[in-house]
Amino acid sequence: FFTATDGNHGRGVAWAAPALNTIFYRYSKEEVTFILNYGRPFSPMPAWGAPGGGPMTEQNLETIIVYLESIQLP
Repeated sequence: FFTATDGNHGRGVAWAAPALNTIFYRYSKEEVTFILNYGRPFSPMPAWGAPGGGPMTEQNLETIIVYLESIQLP
């Protein structure tokens, strides 16, 4: 679980982070790339790709995708 404090109200929230070693059983490569680029609304997942305002280049994200593919459970 990811735990964060809501800075506006001081409430703690807990988020269940998805397992990354089965991510491609739930999402396509294109969907994972989109999530990495733009983040996930209403969750603590920020945008990481430059199109969404994040710090990573397309090559950085492709490296992450290749890594995620390499750790998938059979």
